[in-house]
Amino acid sequence: GILLWSTGKPAEAEARFRSALAVQQELADEDPAADLRGSLASIHNSLGALLAQTGKPAEAEAEFREALAIRQKLADDNPTVTGFRNDQATSHSNLGVLLSDKGKKSEAEAEFRKALALRQKLADDNPAVTSFCDGLAGSRDSLGWLLSQTGRPAEAEAEFREEEALYQKLVHDNPAVTRFRNGLAASHHSLGWLLSQTGRPAEAEA
Repeated sequence: GILLWSTGKPAEAEARFRSALAVQQELADEDPAADLRGSLASIHNSLGALLAQTGKPAEAEAEFREALAIRQKLADDNPTVTGFRNDQATSHSNLGVLLSDKGKKSEAEAEFRKALALRQKLADDNPAVTSFCDGLAGSRDSLGWLLSQTGRPAEAEAEFREEEALYQKLVHDNPAVTRFRNGLAASHHSLGWLLSQTGRPAEAEA
């Protein structure tokens, strides 16, 4: 499915994802092992992303919510497994993006804040895991842009500055990781854009 999607065959990709989903659902029903349910959630998530990209937002939302429900239960049932909580945060974020695109800004904000809370705890509890800090920065960015779109520039600025600080530390501690330098550049852009839009061009230029 992923290969067909990446090569411009979304209809075939959707059919493959749905076939995989049916098989994985049977496996998960027969054996509720965590890895099988995790794989089921991943397929729901991939199908949701494809449906969102191909103009089927209602179906996409249903798939994202299915993925979220599975991931939330996995995280609740296995509280020491950070990967499950991280996947739950990803599902909240994905749902937030979709809801924002559908114009449901308040619902999107709620999802972004849930993702942010989960990622903040992951980063606080596991400071040596850079991917959690990276994810937290991404959540700050998503929330910042939504706040900027809903007339709350001061709150948006606070999120962008938090994001910038996170990437500054990641770059300082991991200078060879290009992804973190890209993230820092993007955070500078987000903050600069916001400052320019709120009548502070000198700060934006700096």
